Amino acid sequence: MLKNTILYSLFLASISCVYSQIQGRLKTYWSVNYYPFAENASGVYDYGNCANIGTITGLRVISAEDAEVSIFSGPSCSNLLDKKKLCGAYANKNLIGSYGSSIHISLRVNRAPGICKYKKKNEDCD
Repeated sequence: MLKNTILYSLFLASISCVYSQIQGRLKTYWSVNYYPFAENASGVYDYGNCANIGTITGLRVISAEDAEVSIFSGPSCSNLLDKKKLCGAYANKNLIGSYGSSIHISLRVNRAPGICKYKKKNEDCD
């Protein structure tokens, strides 16, 4: 059982599907010049803080909690461009097509319990 768990975790890590599921933290990946998302272009952030990402072409945000992503133009989270629901993950591989030009992106993610339509299972594990 332990051997299978370790092998499965290594397999998921090799295809970049493993992320931190710590409550209150989220994982962010970004890409520049249309290259695919990479581990070296990533960060782990706290909810509610302004994350200055930079000039990017693609964005992927992963979270273990229901949340809302606010995308801003500029480094200081002051010029709101868009708000998106974060139900596990949000991805946009073409930010230039979505917002019209190559722009400096910053984002803030806030908890929003119940924002997603599905109900999570509440299991009692005594």
